[in-house]
Amino acid sequence: KDLDAVIVSTMYQLEKRPITGNTYEKGPNDKTYEFYMDYRWNARTDVPIDDVEEHVSLFRNTIEACKEANVKHIVVVETPNTMNVQEYAKVLDEVGVPFTYIHPNCAPGSGIETFKDFTFEKGIQGDLEIESFTLADNYLSADGYKSGGWMENLIAEREVTGNVDTVIYREDVAALAVQALISLDWSKRRCLEVSSMGSLEKPKFGDGQRMFSNRPPRSDKDWCINSDVLAQKLAIIEE
Repeated sequence: KDLDAVIVSTMYQLEKRPITGNTYEKGPNDKTYEFYMDYRWNARTDVPIDDVEEHVSLFRNTIEACKEANVKHIVVVETPNTMNVQEYAKVLDEVGVPFTYIHPNCAPGSGIETFKDFTFEKGIQGDLEIESFTLADNYLSADGYKSGGWMENLIAEREVTGNVDTVIYREDVAALAVQALISLDWSKRRCLEVSSMGSLEKPKFGDGQRMFSNRPPRSDKDWCINSDVLAQKLAIIEE
C-alpha cells in the first residue's frame, strides 16, 4: 500500500528461512522464502534457477500485487541466468502496469560484478551506455501483436558487446533503476539496454573540482554521487 513505484527483478535467488516470530506465521515451524535480487554469497538456492515455472509464477504474483496496490510504474531488472525472458515480458503486457525493463548487456565470459570497495562517497563507477526502446502507446492493440512480442523483437535486434573484459557493476545497475524513476516518464513502457564503456572518468580541473584537491565530492547535493551522469544520459531519452 501507499507505493507509487517499485523496483523488482525477473528472477531471485530464493532461500527458505524461518518466519520471524509474532509476524505472519501460522505455526512455530513455518518458513518462507527470503528474496535475494541476483545473487547473495553464501546463501542457499532452494529453488533451482532452471525452474522457470516457479520463477515466472512468483514474478506474476508480484506484478499483479503491484496493480492491485495501484502502483503507477514498475522498474524490472533482468538478472543474470534469467531463462525464457519472453514469459516475463508476457506477464508485463497482460497485467498492464507501465514499466521500465532494464537489460544489462554483459559481454560473453563477463557479467555483472560487485565493485569490491564500493562506498556511497565513490558513487557510480562505470560509464554506462544506455539505449532506449520505447513502446508505442497503442502497441498492445496493434494487428497481430501477441503478449510479450516486444521482447522477441528486442532479442532479434540485440547486440552483445565484444569486449569480454568489460563488466557492469551491480551498484551501477541499482543506481540506474532509481534514476530511471526520477528522470523518466512513468506513463511509458520501455526497455533500457545497458552496456559499459569502461570506468567513469574523474572530473578534470575546471569541471567543478579544485586543483590538487583530495577532498571527496560533497554528498549533500545528489542522492548518489555521479548520479548526474545518469540523469544526463536519461534526459536524452526523454527528448
